[in-house]
Order: sequence, then C-alpha cells, then structure tokens
Amino acid sequence: MINRYLGDFHEFRCIADQCPATCCSGWAVEIDEDSLKRYRLRARKPEDKLLDSCVDWSEGCFKLQKNGDCAFLQADGLCRMYIEYGEDFFCRTCDSYPRHVEEFPDIRENSLSVSCPVVAKDLMKRTQPLNISEERDQTEDEPYEEFNGGLYEMLYAYRGDFIKIMQDRSRSFEDRSREILFIIRQYQNSLDGVDSTGGDFFENREAAFELLFELEPLQESFRTFLVEAQDIINKDGFEQYFESFEATQANLDIMLEQLVVYFLYTYMCGAVYDDYVYAMTAQAVYNALMIKLLWAVKWIDVNTGTGTPRALNTDELAEIVYRYSRELEHSNENMILLEQLIDEF
Repeated sequence: MINRYLGDFHEFRCIADQCPATCCSGWAVEIDEDSLKRYRLRARKPEDKLLDSCVDWSEGCFKLQKNGDCAFLQADGLCRMYIEYGEDFFCRTCDSYPRHVEEFPDIRENSLSVSCPVVAKDLMKRTQPLNISEERDQTEDEPYEEFNGGLYEMLYAYRGDFIKIMQDRSRSFEDRSREILFIIRQYQNSLDGVDSTGGDFFENREAAFELLFELEPLQESFRTFLVEAQDIINKDGFEQYFESFEATQANLDIMLEQLVVYFLYTYMCGAVYDDYVYAMTAQAVYNALMIKLLWAVKWIDVNTGTGTPRALNTDELAEIVYRYSRELEHSNENMILLEQLIDEF
C-alpha cells in the first residue's frame, strides 16, 4: 500500500475548546456502520441514556441542538462523548477529522481539510510550496471492481504537471491557472469527442460567483455573507477596491497557489470515479478565485471608514477559507453539484 501525504500532515494538533470555530457544529456527522453497531449495543444498557438522546438512529448521524451544535458538544466546547466514553468510542469521522483520505487501489492519498481553522491558518501562513510525500507498507487492498487504472494514471500524471505549473512563482497566478484550465479542457474534449472552450472564471467572475447560490446552504450566516458580498461585487467601483485589495495584500498569489494545490491534490484524481475530469480540476481554480473575491469583500469591510487601508491578517484570511470550505466540503451533495455547475459553465 502506498500512503501519500500533502504538506505537514503528521504535524496537525487539534486545539479542542480553544478553536475559534468548532467542527462539532453546523453539520450532522454521519456515523459509520461499525460505530453505529457499537453505539446500539451500548445504548441497550438501561443505565446509559446518553446515546439515545444524542444519536438519530434512523438517519445514522448525531442529532443537532437548536443552535446547530452536535448533541454531544458542551457549553465549554468539550465533547461529552469523549468525557463519558473516551476517544476510542469516536466514530470514524470524529476520530479522523480534519484528516481526509481519498482511496484508490493500493493507494491512499491523505490531506488535512482546510475546513478546520487550524489547517486553514497554517496554510495561509505557509510560504514554502506544499510538498507530497510517500510511505509504503505491507497492507493489501481488496480488489476494486471496474476501476479505470489507465484514467487514474493519466490523472495522476496531469496532477503532478499541474502542481508544478502552479508552483512556478515566476509567473502570475492567473497565467498559471489559465494554462492548467486550457490543458485539462483539451483533455476532457478528447474524452468526450467535442470541441468546447468552456466558460472563463476570470472574465465572468460575477456569473461564476452566482454558482455558489445553487449550493445547499449549511450555515445561514454564510449564506447571508454571500448575499452581502454579491451586492458589493456587483456595485460600480468594485474593481477599484479589488485592485487596492490586491496591492495591499502581501503574498496573495502564494496563498492562492496553496489553495489550488490543496484542491488539486485532494480531489482531482477522484475524477476517475465519475469522469468529470475538467470539472474536478477546474474547481480548484474556481474555489481559489471565489475565496479571493470574498477576501476582497472582507477587506472592504474592515477598511470602511478608516484611514490608510490595512491588509487582512492571517486570522481574517483563514476565516474566509474555512467557512467557504465547510459549505462545500462538508456536503457530498454540494461537491457533486458544483462539479456539474462548473462542467456546464
């Protein structure tokens, strides 16, 4: 088995109740079958009423409190499941998050999700290019049925080339992105037997931004932020503010680069399962551009009514990243829908 890792995967440490935005809120965590069986067995004990009050057995997930917090999350930010039963009682998602794994025959690709505030902040502070490391062990996989090994090898090769292109800092972020999008569009055309150029996220950013409203909102506060951001983006004079934001923000292209590499590594090879090769690649650039737009809106907000404009700090940058990521990466339905929307853009 080959295990691949993006960046400082093994260095992650959860900050628990010190986290500025707990991962135990805003989404109903699905419980894997093995954990659900353990929970059912434990819930049969007459003295144990906690699981019945916190697990939605019919949906196979943890219940949410009225404020959107997981039923196990206490007011002090600590997990009651951890306190009552110990870490070994966690379901797979709670035990692994923000660690993410994409599975292929005899290959596991591991990354840390930027929906975690700690991961997002570390990524925004990082100036060195993200690296990919490998470890091998003797674990053998079960055979995969109908796996297109040829397509996977092609995607893996393209992804390596695209990461090299994206990490060439002698070129502008837009130039690097356009090259990647052109190459993968041509490859998708060859697969489909068509001659399509696709939409342009850079030239039609307002239309690209509107795609976000097609997704299911997971946090109403973020949907409200998107509505307010859209009003600002569509106003006359936004372009001037946008350019001022770009001029003020140091290492902007590096931060965008890190985001694209993260999304390329995490999701591009997954196109082997659905053939959305262009969309799974293009969403990496799309996500970075949408986050950049939201950064600009945030920049306008923090500088309105002030004197000399200041750059966004790392916490402010990271907040946009993890809030955006949660709306997308915490919903399989949203991930699939965005693929389709980008493919049709």
